[in-house]
Amino acid sequence: MSCDNNCRQAAAFPKPIFNRPGLATIDYRIGSYSDLRGHMLSLLDASPALADWTHRLPDDPGIALIEAAAEVGDILSFYQDLYANEAYLRSAKWRDSVGDLVRLLGYRLAPG
Repeated sequence: MSCDNNCRQAAAFPKPIFNRPGLATIDYRIGSYSDLRGHMLSLLDASPALADWTHRLPDDPGIALIEAAAEVGDILSFYQDLYANEAYLRSAKWRDSVGDLVRLLGYRLAPG
């Protein structure tokens, strides 16, 4: 499909988040290590200031920094997803999270 009126295609990253109502768990991750790394490398290719930098092997210090940033992003995205699931009663798995949520309604869990 071509676009003649300067429209933009939907970005592949970050991935859109859509969760149907009533799911037992929600998906809140915007991407994985490979998604983050691929997006950062594509930004390198698109930057005119970095056009002369063509070395893309892992032994390059710049690529190592990009891969480290992608790893950190993957870990943070994992924990963001984990804590987002704990914010809803249906998807919460930790007893403390369930207790905190029902306490907002004036209910206290029985000890044990």
